[in-house]
Amino acid sequence: MSEFETELRQQVAEAYRALQEAQAEDEPGAIKAYSQRMRYLVEIAEEHGVDLAELELSSNVQ
Repeated sequence: MSEFETELRQQVAEAYRALQEAQAEDEPGAIKAYSQRMRYLVEIAEEHGVDLAELELSSNVQ
């Protein structure tokens, strides 16, 4: 796995954890921000053929 893939996967996992925390704390602004961040990172992964399936992210991204 390349350094790029490793870094991208770490960023996706961190953004997902932050999104879950924002949802648990019912923080609409943070939910929106982390949802957008997740969409952006997933787009980058798709563009570069990075498979994120093993991260087991749920479909809660709004």
